[in-house]
Order: sequence, then structure tokens, then C-alpha cells
Amino acid sequence: MIVDLLGNGDFTSISEAIDNALPDTEIIIRPGLYRETIIIDKPLTLIGEGEGEIIVESPTDYCLSMKTDYAIVRGLTLRKLLDNDYCLTVNILQGKSVLLEDCDVTSILIQGSKTNPVIRRCKIHNSSSIGMLIANNAQPTIEDCDIYENTNQAIHIEKDANPIIRSCRIFDGKTNGISIIQNGKGIIENCDIYNNSNPGIYISKDANPSILSCRVYDGKDDGISIVENGRGIIEHCDIYNNINPGIYISEEGNPSIDYCRIFDGKNFGIFVRENGQGIIENCDIYGNTYAGIAITTESNPTIRSCKIYENKQNGIFITENGLGLIEYCNVYRNNFSGIGINQGSKTTIRSCKIYNNKDYGLQFDKSGQGRVENSEIKGNTLAGVRYKNQGDVDIIGCKIYPNKPPYFCILLTLSSGFSLSINFVYLSLFVFAFVLFTTIFNIFWTFLSFEKRGFNKRFTIPNLLLTIQLGIVGGIMFVNGFNPSLSAILLASGTIWITMLVYRFFK
Repeated sequence: MIVDLLGNGDFTSISEAIDNALPDTEIIIRPGLYRETIIIDKPLTLIGEGEGEIIVESPTDYCLSMKTDYAIVRGLTLRKLLDNDYCLTVNILQGKSVLLEDCDVTSILIQGSKTNPVIRRCKIHNSSSIGMLIANNAQPTIEDCDIYENTNQAIHIEKDANPIIRSCRIFDGKTNGISIIQNGKGIIENCDIYNNSNPGIYISKDANPSILSCRVYDGKDDGISIVENGRGIIEHCDIYNNINPGIYISEEGNPSIDYCRIFDGKNFGIFVRENGQGIIENCDIYGNTYAGIAITTESNPTIRSCKIYENKQNGIFITENGLGLIEYCNVYRNNFSGIGINQGSKTTIRSCKIYNNKDYGLQFDKSGQGRVENSEIKGNTLAGVRYKNQGDVDIIGCKIYPNKPPYFCILLTLSSGFSLSINFVYLSLFVFAFVLFTTIFNIFWTFLSFEKRGFNKRFTIPNLLLTIQLGIVGGIMFVNGFNPSLSAILLASGTIWITMLVYRFFK
């Protein structure tokens, strides 16, 4: 059966062809602008065919309504000039095996527990309302679609709807990319979600989706926002270059975030506030403009087995009565303290490595408190652990090495070939005073010895060897951080050295 607007087919109207078709008929639609409303209420196949656009346009009502369990619509452009949320361009109200494929659509409504259509390789764009609304237990599959430039959400999921959204591009929306609320669920997999004005993905009001292997980036707000008891699984996602936090958790939001990379954001990597919860595991969080993770206002997430590094402020910053458990994490090379805790916050840090940060390793300030267990803290530019202004910390079973210095040392080169490097941060005041005294004494002895006796081979060569040993040990400590064994060697060598000097000079 052929529909041709110019009269070169069986019918000039699509609706007329449907009314006259038997079930399972294939209807070929040729190019043209068809101003009508289509209702498919029997098993049919509608295929656009020929050169040029095949446009079906409705000025006010829906353009296409599915009221059958079996239908295929392929290759049409479907437009509704003015959308509202519950009367969109395409209304799919039932359908166990409905396929909408290779179509250009303004908007789609899918709802009902017996509604399981497949939307494949479609463009859904420029709606004056929502791009796609999925509600009331509907379970569609949406594959390889471009959903963009819609006034409201690109995809909105609510009321126990449970779609599969796979390999789609969702971009340039005026609000959220995807919003899931009111017990909405769904699997969102291998999608690119970018350049939306509000959060790329918004999860709220007991929604519980799974977001897998997606890329959420270049957003003008949060990358992913989980609020108001929202939950969800977020795994193997890349979340980057968003204006606000890569992931925002608030108001008892409680997601599980696993094996994600949250990086190069213009704000915090992850921001947990106002009783936010969540488990953050096996993630790489780096290169963000503020802290890698910020926790405030009685929020209590668990951060486990993460790498948090090279953020432009703290690795983790906990303030305003924030809580949290941080365990088995590596926190390193951040511009501020590795972990900063203040303003009444209280945190447990367990089995972590906190190193090479450009400020303190751990800083407890303004009544910040914590418990640090079985952790290794080394190589930070300032102190490994600092607490002030009623900050307090219990440290149990930790290895805390003095930090890398600001590369400040004394290098003395004497006429005897002597050189000594003294690191002010590694050495205690006693060792520093001891080595400084031996240095001054050696300067005095060198000039006096040469004046009275000239070069003494038996005395000068052993002294020179011990001096070189001191320099090597001190240099190793300078590069690798404080080590008790190296310190003992340095002190013992200095003792032998000054003993030889005193014995030889006064003999």
C-alpha cells in the first residue's frame, strides 16, 4: 500500500491508508508534508521511502499515537508545533513490540506498564517541553539516539519507569540532560551527556538508576546530581570539565560510585553536603579546580580505595561538621593539604597513604577532629600532621615521616674537599646543632692544621671519607624523606668524625 501526497499511490492521506489497511500491512509513505494526526491501532508497518523529507506535522495535538502491541515506524519526520508535558509529538501508550527507527521527532511520551517500545537511531530535538518523558512503569529501550536542544529535560524518567538507554548522545539541553525522580529506575549505558545547562544527570526522590560506562562532561552545572533520597549505581564513568561539581550529593542522597574518573572539573570533583551519604570506591579523582572531594554539614560518605591527586586545592576537604570514613586511599600531589579537617568535623582515616602534597599531609583546624589508623604519611612539603585551634587527632599504628623540605639546605665546600648537606626538616635540633658544631670546628681545624703541619695524609684522607659518607647519607635522606636508620648512621658518623678531629688535633 502506497501513500503519495500527489496522488500517485493508493491514498493521499496516511490516516486514510491506516483505516483501510488490514493487520500486518506494510504502508509505504512517499515524500511530502502531511498535516494530520496518525493513530496506529492495529499491527502495521509504516516506512518512509523516496528522496526528500517525509514530514508529518500536527499543529496542536499529538502527531503519532501508538495504540497497538505491534507496529514499526521508520524513516519519518514527526513534528508537533507546540508541546506540553503529557501530550507530546509521539504518544506510545502501549506496545510489547513497537519499533520507532530512523525518525526525526520533536518529542516522545512513553507510559504504561505494558509499554515496552524500542526507539532506535532517532533524533529527538527542539521540543518546547521535554524531549522524552517515560513514566508509569514503562520499560522502553532507547538506542543510538541523538537527543538535543530541548527546552526542558532531554529525558525525564518518573513513577517506577525502568528504561534502558544505551549508546545515546544527550546534549545542548536548556535544563537537565536526564532527570530521574519518584522511584524512577533505568539503565543508562555508554552514553555521552554533555553541554547541558543544568546537571547532566539529576537523580531525586527515591530514584535508583544504574549509570554505566557513560561520559558526562562540559556541563554548565553539576555533572551528576543526587539529592532528596536519590540513590543509584554509577560505575566506570568519566565525569569531567563541568562548571559545578562533577558529582553533587545532598539531602540524604546515597549513591554507590565505583571505578569512575572524576577529573578536570571547574569546581570540586565530588561535593557531599547537607546529610549526603554514599559509597565512593576505586575512583580516580584528579585535576579539579577545588578539592577532589569536599564533605560538609553532617554528611557521612565512605571513601574507599580511591586515588585522589593533583587537585588544585585539598585532596579531601571536610568542614562544617562533616563526617566520613576514608580508607585504603592514596591522596597525593594536591596543592593544599592532602586531607584538611576543620570546623567541628570528625573523620576516621584508615590504611591510607598520604604523600607528596604541597602543604601538610593532614591538617586539623578549628575544632576539627579525627582518628588516623595504620596510615603512611610522608614526603609532604610541610608537616605530616598539623593540628591547631583546638584541632585534635588520635593517631594509631601510623608511619609518619617528616616531609620534603622546601629544598633548603646548607652546602659547605672547604679547601680539604669537604662537603656536607644538612636538611633542616629531617634533623632534630640536637642533631643539627651537633653537625653544625662539627662543621665549624672542622673549618677552624682545617686552616690551623694546614698552617702548622701542612697536608697530613694519614689524617686527612680518613676524615675526607667520613665526610663523603655523611654527605651521601644526608643526600639520601634529603631525597627520600626521614628514615630512623639513616639518621642513626648520620649521627654515628658525625660522632666518629668529631672524635678523630679532637684526638688527632690534641695528640
